[in-house]
Amino acid sequence: MPFAVTTGHQRSYCSQYCGHLESLRKTGGRRQNMPRNGDGIYTRSDWPGYWISYKGADGRRRQRKVEAPNRTKAPDLRSGYVSREETAKAHGVRPAGPDSFANVATQYLAHQKARTGAANYRREHDILHGHLIPFFAGEIRAIRKATVQRYVTARSAKVGPASVTKELNTLKHLLALSVDVWEYIP
Repeated sequence: MPFAVTTGHQRSYCSQYCGHLESLRKTGGRRQNMPRNGDGIYTRSDWPGYWISYKGADGRRRQRKVEAPNRTKAPDLRSGYVSREETAKAHGVRPAGPDSFANVATQYLAHQKARTGAANYRREHDILHGHLIPFFAGEIRAIRKATVQRYVTARSAKVGPASVTKELNTLKHLLALSVDVWEYIP
């Protein structure tokens, strides 16, 4: 018998109107989520921590995990995302986030680890940690064409053109993901 008989029936399987089956249906047999009360902050049963939900400037619903220590700090973090989207909707341009190049590079490496071989991943890791992160220290939104040109000039004096090309391709791919997929840069 899959369930203990607690409702008084003698059947092997519970019917759809059985009380203890209904309680399992409500919880799904797992930890309950925090109730959604319309403020855009919730928890998930498959991932610990707080999640926020808001509408982007393009009208799509977005959900993100926030590093809030408790329930009272999560609305402050959500308001930052919401105000950024409202600015984007009002002006038509999404303001860049305060993400550092080092944090985006770490996310890029995690993204690439599942998509490239071990040798190529190691080379991109060495390029990022050995050359790009030290040169582009600071926020990712501060990278300009002139900064990249200074990097190319400095690296061309030390290594061959093929190495500079590979490093620039890594930088271009990282920046393309930052704009198109992760939306760190408008």
